[in-house]
Amino acid sequence: MNSIYIGAGASFILGASGYFIVRYWLMPIFRYRKIKQGIVQTLSFYDSLNVETFTGPDKQRLKNISRKLRQYAAQLSTCYNESLPYKYKLYLNGNNESPLEASKALMALANIKQVDHAIKRADSIRNYLQKQD
Repeated sequence: MNSIYIGAGASFILGASGYFIVRYWLMPIFRYRKIKQGIVQTLSFYDSLNVETFTGPDKQRLKNISRKLRQYAAQLSTCYNESLPYKYKLYLNGNNESPLEASKALMALANIKQVDHAIKRADSIRNYLQKQD
C-alpha cells in the first residue's frame, strides 16, 4: 500500500513540474519564435518595394502591412517584457538579438513613407532579430 502512495506522490510532482515548465518556459519561447517568424514573413513585402507601391494600387496593401507591423511591435514588446524567461532573455542578449529595438524599429517602419528609408529600416529590423536565411 505504501508504494501506491509513493507512486501517486511522484506522479503528482512530475505532472505539476511538467506543467510549470511547459506553461512558464516553453510556451513563451514558442510564442516569441512565432511572432518573430511572422515579422520576417511580413518584412518580405519590403524586399520588392518600388515608388509605385507607396502611391499606386498597392497603397491599401501597404496600409494593411503597416497595421500588421504595429501589431507585431506590440506583441513582440509584450512577449519580451512580460512572459519570456530571464535565462532566455540572457540567451537572446548573448546572441546579439534585440527584440525591444526591433519593436521600436517596427513602429517606425509602419510610419515611413519613402522607399529607400523603408528598405533600410526593414534591414535593420532583420539585424535586430538576427534572422539568418
